[in-house]
Amino acid sequence: MRVDDILDFLCDGRWHSVKSLAKRFKLSEDTVKKILDFLADFDFIVQNLEENKVKVSEDYFSFIWSGG
Repeated sequence: MRVDDILDFLCDGRWHSVKSLAKRFKLSEDTVKKILDFLADFDFIVQNLEENKVKVSEDYFSFIWSGG
């Protein structure tokens, strides 16, 4: 599993829970949170900390689909 695997998965534009990502990628929630924090630091994703959910950022999504 690579960090970009999670980022690619998030490119569906939907909100995903940390728990569901951990289950899908067979990682601990703590590991997933560290990966997500890294992605958020570079504005690849947005986090809803109250609901413990994430999705790809609009800027990153637009960049990818523009051929970036």
